[in-house]
Amino acid sequence: MLDFYHPQINPKRKSKLRRKMIASYPFIGLLNVAIASLKFGLWDHMSSSQANSKGVAVNTCAVDANKDIETAEENTLVANKHVLEDSVGIALEEVLKHIKAYFVSLDYVTDNVSSYPRNQMILLREICELESSLTRYFSVNDFETLGFGNIFTFLAEHISILPTTWQKCFIITEKPERPLVKVCMSQRYLLELLSQAANNLGENETLSKSMVSELLRMQFPSAGLTLLEDDFNEDLLATRSKYDYNVNSSVVLFSSTLTDFRAEKDFSNTHVLTSDAVEQFLSAPVLVELTSWSSWDYKFAPSLGPLVGWLLSNVSTKELLCLVTKDGKVLRIDHLATVDSFLDAFLLGSSFETALKLASLISLYGGVRNVPLALLKCHAKKGFEIMFKTSSSIASRFVLDCLGYLPKEFMSFAGELLVSAFCSITKDAYMVILSACKSIEDHMIIHELGLSLGIVEWLEDRCSSLSESKESVKNKRSFSENEVTQSHELNQPSVITHRAQSFDDGCIQPTLDIEREKNAANIIESIRVEEFGLEPNISSTENSILEKQHARLGRALLCLSQELYSQDSHFLLELVQNADDNTYPTNVVPTLTFILQEKSIVVLNNEHGFSADNIRALCDVGNSTKKASSAGYIGKKGIGFKSVFRVTDAPEVHSNGFHIKFDLKEGQIGFLLPTVVPPCDINFFTNLVSSNTTDHYNTCFVLPFKSTSMTKLTETSTVDTITSMFSDLHPSLLLFLHRLQCIKFRNMLTDSFIIMRKEKTGNGLTNVSMGNEMLTWFVDSLKLQTNGIRKDVKFTEISIALALEVLENGSYIPKLDQQHVFAFLPLRAYGLKFIIQGDFVLPSSREEVDADSPWNQWLLSEFPNLFVSAQVSFCSLPGFNKCLGKAVSVFLSFVPLVGEVHGFFAQLPRMIILKLCTSNCLLLEGENDKWVLPCRVLRNWNEQARILLPDSLIYKHLGLGYLNKEIFLSDALARALGIQNYGPKTLVNILSSLCHTKEGLTSMGLSWLSSWLNELYSMSLQNSVDFKGGSDIMNTLTKTPFIPLLDGSHGSINEGMIWMNLDGSWNSLEAFARLSANLRIVNPALFNGSETENITQMLSKLGVEQLSSHQLVKTHVLPAMCDQKNTVNKDLMTEYLSFIMTHLQYTCSDCFTEREHIIFEVYSKAFILTNHGFVIPSEVSIHFNNDFGNHIDISRLISGIDLKWYEVDKTYLTYSSMHNWRNFLKEVGVTDFVQTVRVEKTVPVSSQFFLTNMMWEKVFIPPGSTVSDWESRELYLLEVFDEIWDEYFSDKVEAFCNINGDIRFFKSSIVSVLDDVKWVVSSLDDGLYYPKDLFYNCEAVCLIFGDNAPYAVPKIRSANLVSSISFKTTVTLHDALFVLEIWNRSTMSFKASISQMSRFYSFIWKELVSSDQKSMANISSKSFIFVPLSSVSSSEVVVSGVLLSPQGVCWQDNMITMESKQSKMLCNLYPSFRDFFVNECGVKENPPLLEYFAFLRQLSTVNTPLEAAKKVFDIFVMWSDGLKSGVLTFEDVEVLKRKLKKKKMKVLPTAQDKWVSLHFSFGLVCWCDDEKLADEFEELNNINFFCLCQLTDEEKEMLQVKVSFLMKNIGIPALSEVVTREAIYDGLVDNSYKTSLVSWVLPYAQRYISNTYPERYHQLKLSGSEKIKRLQIVVVEMLYFQNVIKRSRLASKKRHDTTCLIQDESLYATCDADCHSIFTELSRFLINGDPEIHLANFLHVITTMAESGSTEEQIERFVLNSQKVPKLSDDETVWSIQSLGVMSVNTVTTASTRVTKRSIKHSSRAQSNRNWALTSCQTTPKFIYSCVNDSKMQDDVKRIDQNVPTIDEVEILEASTSLNPEGQGGTDEVDSIIVEHGFVDQDGSLGFSQKDKLSHGSVDMKHASLTGRRGEELAFNYYKNKGNKVVKWVNEGSETGLPYDIEVCDDENRKEYIEVKTTNSKTKDWFEISVREWQFAVKKGESFSIARVVLSGDKRARVAVFKNPARLCQLGQLKLAVLMSEKQKDEFVLC
Repeated sequence: MLDFYHPQINPKRKSKLRRKMIASYPFIGLLNVAIASLKFGLWDHMSSSQANSKGVAVNTCAVDANKDIETAEENTLVANKHVLEDSVGIALEEVLKHIKAYFVSLDYVTDNVSSYPRNQMILLREICELESSLTRYFSVNDFETLGFGNIFTFLAEHISILPTTWQKCFIITEKPERPLVKVCMSQRYLLELLSQAANNLGENETLSKSMVSELLRMQFPSAGLTLLEDDFNEDLLATRSKYDYNVNSSVVLFSSTLTDFRAEKDFSNTHVLTSDAVEQFLSAPVLVELTSWSSWDYKFAPSLGPLVGWLLSNVSTKELLCLVTKDGKVLRIDHLATVDSFLDAFLLGSSFETALKLASLISLYGGVRNVPLALLKCHAKKGFEIMFKTSSSIASRFVLDCLGYLPKEFMSFAGELLVSAFCSITKDAYMVILSACKSIEDHMIIHELGLSLGIVEWLEDRCSSLSESKESVKNKRSFSENEVTQSHELNQPSVITHRAQSFDDGCIQPTLDIEREKNAANIIESIRVEEFGLEPNISSTENSILEKQHARLGRALLCLSQELYSQDSHFLLELVQNADDNTYPTNVVPTLTFILQEKSIVVLNNEHGFSADNIRALCDVGNSTKKASSAGYIGKKGIGFKSVFRVTDAPEVHSNGFHIKFDLKEGQIGFLLPTVVPPCDINFFTNLVSSNTTDHYNTCFVLPFKSTSMTKLTETSTVDTITSMFSDLHPSLLLFLHRLQCIKFRNMLTDSFIIMRKEKTGNGLTNVSMGNEMLTWFVDSLKLQTNGIRKDVKFTEISIALALEVLENGSYIPKLDQQHVFAFLPLRAYGLKFIIQGDFVLPSSREEVDADSPWNQWLLSEFPNLFVSAQVSFCSLPGFNKCLGKAVSVFLSFVPLVGEVHGFFAQLPRMIILKLCTSNCLLLEGENDKWVLPCRVLRNWNEQARILLPDSLIYKHLGLGYLNKEIFLSDALARALGIQNYGPKTLVNILSSLCHTKEGLTSMGLSWLSSWLNELYSMSLQNSVDFKGGSDIMNTLTKTPFIPLLDGSHGSINEGMIWMNLDGSWNSLEAFARLSANLRIVNPALFNGSETENITQMLSKLGVEQLSSHQLVKTHVLPAMCDQKNTVNKDLMTEYLSFIMTHLQYTCSDCFTEREHIIFEVYSKAFILTNHGFVIPSEVSIHFNNDFGNHIDISRLISGIDLKWYEVDKTYLTYSSMHNWRNFLKEVGVTDFVQTVRVEKTVPVSSQFFLTNMMWEKVFIPPGSTVSDWESRELYLLEVFDEIWDEYFSDKVEAFCNINGDIRFFKSSIVSVLDDVKWVVSSLDDGLYYPKDLFYNCEAVCLIFGDNAPYAVPKIRSANLVSSISFKTTVTLHDALFVLEIWNRSTMSFKASISQMSRFYSFIWKELVSSDQKSMANISSKSFIFVPLSSVSSSEVVVSGVLLSPQGVCWQDNMITMESKQSKMLCNLYPSFRDFFVNECGVKENPPLLEYFAFLRQLSTVNTPLEAAKKVFDIFVMWSDGLKSGVLTFEDVEVLKRKLKKKKMKVLPTAQDKWVSLHFSFGLVCWCDDEKLADEFEELNNINFFCLCQLTDEEKEMLQVKVSFLMKNIGIPALSEVVTREAIYDGLVDNSYKTSLVSWVLPYAQRYISNTYPERYHQLKLSGSEKIKRLQIVVVEMLYFQNVIKRSRLASKKRHDTTCLIQDESLYATCDADCHSIFTELSRFLINGDPEIHLANFLHVITTMAESGSTEEQIERFVLNSQKVPKLSDDETVWSIQSLGVMSVNTVTTASTRVTKRSIKHSSRAQSNRNWALTSCQTTPKFIYSCVNDSKMQDDVKRIDQNVPTIDEVEILEASTSLNPEGQGGTDEVDSIIVEHGFVDQDGSLGFSQKDKLSHGSVDMKHASLTGRRGEELAFNYYKNKGNKVVKWVNEGSETGLPYDIEVCDDENRKEYIEVKTTNSKTKDWFEISVREWQFAVKKGESFSIARVVLSGDKRARVAVFKNPARLCQLGQLKLAVLMSEKQKDEFVLC
């Protein structure tokens, strides 16, 4: 298309110009890598460079990018002779030109805008602006007036004129598809790769899209990078050079660029099937790189594509497990790897196998975080122990080899595993491994591990290797094997005592053997003496020490029993565990019985009974008598029994004559200390649970409830709570117990009896009965050999249990509730749907599995094997007879999915699924019951599918079978197992296999293929996504040769167009034999069935076209004619054009709308045969010859001239008549003579150029008129005249006229015609001009204009011709201004040299001296100053640049050193033209101050913040000076402020080395004026410190004086300005002294401020001194403050001690605060927040005088005479503050939110002030007198009582205390806290009554219960009447035992929990709260309240609500008390 420019130029010059244009054209290829487009990276760099030139470079690029578009539009005019008849006379060319220029001028690039809707909105906005611009330019009311319709329709018809980025937005789609994830490649990375590739190209080669794709594939083989952009630009590197990017790194080379990536690869032509590739890969060795091993790129890639993509899309077999490493390798790993196989490989000493198993385990377990690390370390340690027995060098070599085989990403994990295991064997492990390093690779491995694992020895070796020679390093690293000291870990066996003793079989009958009981009592006594030292004759000292030790041990046991278990009910499981560990007589059913009574729980067990050793173990901790776990004992820690203390304080044990209890009343040693008690009647309890007299229980536990529980046991809620404990005794816990067979529970309170019994029924089924309910479980177990993982255990057993429901027909359905994990007893649920049981290692609490135990990890790894093997037994259950498919469905429904299980067992689903994937666990449909792998079945099939694809067919070609129809699996499970669904992919794979099998598809027949297409079409209707263009299915179908053709072969769409001949269109092609022979047509026999329509639709989806002449022209003929390769077939190409001509002659409905398009395609792209071969009409002008009726003999004109005249070849006449051809070819643009075009132009008002040239026959054409003209770009007359002028016309230039003898000469008609006609081509554009308007290309003109003047083209050699036809050979001022006008209007890239432009400016300067001032103003208003776009090495070098106006440049700027900005400083370009530019043209000496903001923006893109900080500071100093001088106005400051608040204006450097703006998203931006403050806030996230670099003392002064004012105005405050102090105090005390002091000095302060600060005083006076009146004095025990920034909600973590602090309107002070500190803070309060030291000193002096005894008169004289502070006028109101007495907690109205408040105390200083000995009270200042007399402090408490007749009518009087959301006390006083003055403690604490003891008196439990319910009912009515949404009284029906009584829900569904505490005593100011209630209060915080209800005998009721009591206690508003018992008081020890 570029050939259209200058078509009249000879070929050599044309070729040169073409290369020149290509070089200047900024092609940039937009690449899209993976899912996202790489264009963001490229375009960002490009647009940033453009932005540096303030939009000029953008315009240039845009103009160049649209050259082709402009040409195409103009050629369209030539082809179609388009003339607008109904317009206002504006030519389409002018409109299009203006639109293109408009878009060129835009500096907004949408490539950086990722939002598709946002792009469209931006486009719509720009279209509206474009329409306004067009209407203004053409002086019309609206766009439609121009005659082109509305603007949107017009742009849709001419969409090609839009920039590419706008075109994408303009084309509206129903749903713009966006990738889920955008991945961008670094532009530096990509451009460097392409630069290196370009250096490997030949001289005339350029990078193509295919080359770049191949480069990306070779360099990044596993990334799957592809180019998604169709318009990839082959001149990418030209843009790189243009913007001075550094190409060809000398450090980094890309290997792919060094290969011959251009050469065609010799790929295999044989098609390979997926099954063939899978079969070969299954035989591949492990840990080998599969791409190289299989020669994938040469053998498989041509058929199957990239390896990784093929594996992801087409391979589902789990037997082929591949790992793609980060370096692009594809490795095969072991899909059957297990932890045991890892151990086996280790024991064999195979480093390769060990590395393989480890890499496989990491992959199978889902990452290194999920691998059983502890177990692997255990196995590795075992392997190393064996290796070390041989040699340490073998072990160390093993480590290095193993690491070498692993992928690098696994090396750190493997290193930690192997090295830690190695270290457990030898203490010198690091040096041993180091000594084994023999090669550089070995050292590199340990160096890398040394860095990642922090191994010092290896890091030191790395440093040594970098600094020392190779030989010295080798000597240093030598480490003899003999020096290695092995330090094997010694495992000491634990000593375990046994509780079991030999008993005779049979029941031991209980006897009241006096001797046995006596012996038992003696044993107990011996325990008390020997174990606890309780001898009666020990000394008091020894007894004291013993009691302390007992107390200490008891406290530890108390914590153990209460904190070990989270639930009270856990003691039941511990008792069950103990019962299962017991030994039983052989003729009894081991039974454990629980009896719940009103005051206790009784536990019975029919075991053998306790022995003396058992009793001793019970009196100890951790001294269990149980055997090792291998003997089948569940527990052996010796602390299980202690859990009973959760519910009892005195458990009793009765067994075998032992009758003891452990009583906590004897102290906390009671946990262990046995006390003999009388025997209990076991027979009585036996009769309660059994009517069988033979039942006998030898052991009985009696567990009396704790006193608190007994108090409430009568309440229903407590009974329910106790009963609910037994809900943990689920029947399932019997499943895995060793001995216990039956559990009984008798509830005496509800008279209920429950029996749970276990029964094994065979076939793995176990029934557990509970009353009338029967639960069925399938249990399967697996015995394991431990292999020494636990040395005390040789064998263990794991089990699983699946819950089933038995139906009436005997079959089973699953019960999929979440089940517990068992360690013989239930632990907790982990999300599994079946029970797993194992001898897991547990912590003492037995509530969790130890996740770090190697034993547990090993057990976990064995469960997948057990689960999979259990399927066989499960499917053999009698209920599944002849229903194997159903059995499989039920069994697989228990399979857990990834994400469903959590905690330690989270990886179990993955492990089970992986095991199932490699197991034959599924049945195929059929009678053979064939079991296969999951990847070998198809699901979701139907009978129709099975008919279409028989079993043998899918097995032969896909290796699959149909899944048994009775098996139903969830979609998630099917996906996890890799089961394929029957669908379009199945059909396509079958077809692909058939097509590539010899005679495969042919043997199936066309009928089968029809059915296949019909089925595929039905699927496409159901799932349209898979059939979208570009999908895998569509890609496979288009390249598969399955479509039957007429010639008997099969073809694919990718091989070429295929046609369906359904309507007989074939007959119209008989006259075009060659054309028809090239068509591929579907065999009509394919459409003989009843599904013809569906088959047709399916083929259409694939791209098969209906055969029609019109469609044939569009999709076959035209593309073939546009392909230059087809020009070798002359006959076929001529037949193609003949077919188009013939088709357009006939009536075709489609041609009404597409005829012009077809003509245009022929004109612009098709090759037409001429006398000079095949050419394209748009590139050269084609003419008719005489055979086509041309009567012009053109040979006469061009004879002797080197000119090609193209004429249509007469071969075309053989297909039609000359008349038909002339009509058709005329439309294509073929002419008899030169081609002409009619144009209509409007004469612009502002264009003198047009006004001058539109003169004809002396007729003036007024501006605004429409001119219709004819133009031809094919008149080569100038070249002809230049050649023949001197010979033929030089003597014919002048004519003469003889008038009366007077000879007058004038121009001859020949010259006049040449002068008065536009026929000469200009060098600047492709227009035609008058000769007088063009310059002759001579030295005089070139020196001034260079190449940028409108020269006549081609250059004339005849001097006579130049002088004859008025070409310009000199330059005038008018000419210079005229050319300058052309430069301004031109959209071409402007190029010039500095020396040439200097001559141009010198000429203008010289000429302007003698011209008028108007010319000077005219030139100054234009863009005429040339500025290069890049640096200039020499003034003579021609470079690209832009023309700027005087306002766009400056003379100099010492501030800016950046190259892009220096280019606008004229002092460097034109140093001698200062007077001209500055004085004459108005160029500013320095740039405007606001322009430096743009400099800051660019600075932030090229420098780091710390690097640029000094420049930024200098600019701020410049702005500050400008603001001071007035150059920078406050309006300019507001502009700066608005810009800085935009998020994208990140120009402010911060100390954190990042760029920010003042946008709120960056948090607070401030400058640091206090380093200590900055240290406190620097680590917080929401603050940024404006970085001001390292300033000198002078610069720091400038910052404080000048710059700070500017920064404050633009919104960058100083840190100290935004930081305030926030008080944090502890304990309020008496404030009367401080208040009196401040009150006394306030009048003096008022006088001082009135005299010294009159303006401040006036402000305070106008406010009525309200601020003074609101001042509060708060005296506290301890005072701190922390610095906060309130506006950003930031607080420093550092606390500062202080004695005095003013905050808001509160003055905080400690008791010890000195007067001067108080006065300093008071001065802050009075004078604008800053301390006024002089005022503080003044107040301190007069206070000192008063304290020293000075009288008021003396003080007054001092104030008046010495301090010169006059009195106030009489009309002034004296300042004072209100004396509030003692500040209550809620009267402190401070903004502080983090305060700690305790009791209010009298200040010790106030006490001392009372005793001052003053000479005379009359002479004492008032404030001292006030302190002496104001000694009593009280809190006023408002009480409102009301008489109420009944409870229901009580109007409760509320007094609530609460915290606001920030933790501060409320504004109301705490009415419920009543201060009883008689109980004020002497230490001065106020607000709480002080008692020596709290009297309980005698408690009537029944009355107390009624009082409590009465209070709860009152509180319930109170909250219900308050209008709450929901109020629930949880104890309304019965006592629930919950830690609250009332639940309140407001309108926002926020819940509040209310605990009611009720009393009848008015004076009782305390109440009890349980530990559980207090824990709940702490947990709920603001959602928990205590309602204190006081009921009076006179029917008065009051309620006080304490919201968040825990917080109130912290603040001192409430107190907690600990009440000791009388016994505990007696235990005090004197010291």
